[in-house]
Amino acid sequence: MMTPGLMTSVVEPPVPGSLLSLADAKIHLKLLHDAEDSEILAGIGVAEAYAESMTGASLRVQTLDGALPGFPAGTEINLPWPPLIEVVSVTYRDPYGASVVLPASTYVAVKRRGVARIVLVNGQSWPDTDLHPEAVVVRWRCGYRQDVPAEAAETVNARHAVRLLLGHWYYSREATDERGRVSSGSHNVDALLGGYQTKGWL
Repeated sequence: MMTPGLMTSVVEPPVPGSLLSLADAKIHLKLLHDAEDSEILAGIGVAEAYAESMTGASLRVQTLDGALPGFPAGTEINLPWPPLIEVVSVTYRDPYGASVVLPASTYVAVKRRGVARIVLVNGQSWPDTDLHPEAVVVRWRCGYRQDVPAEAAETVNARHAVRLLLGHWYYSREATDERGRVSSGSHNVDALLGGYQTKGWL
């Protein structure tokens, strides 16, 4: 579960098409022309973002900031949007309002498929902070890297879910069908994305 009170913001957003390439998408759509490439790439980005919103997992690489009004009472800071690639920095405002970078030797980063967590090293404690709504700011990179074979293999199902979403939206371009019903994707998408679901990530 994400540490209560953590407010997130995007520093470097994911690149559309980093999970499903334009070439792969066009093969799935059976398109031989380039006239709609920009539209298809935009659709890929929407489908990728939808898959991430459904799972709570960062299926593409991005950099995020998370702000807290102070360090937690416990020894852990739980971050959303796993998997964690690296903790870039932990910065805090000391009691005098000065910005200080917490030494990386103070904590360890726990990196698992469904877990992104910063844990204090045994014997260490969180420093005191100023009274400020963003007294602590954690910056981290997360997501599945497609240039790492093991991580690319982890996203096979997610890529296919994005293909299905893209195909559905490409051939059903309006919000409702001919009977006026809201158009939705296949239940197969839910099945494919189920394995990436981060339980209780909010």
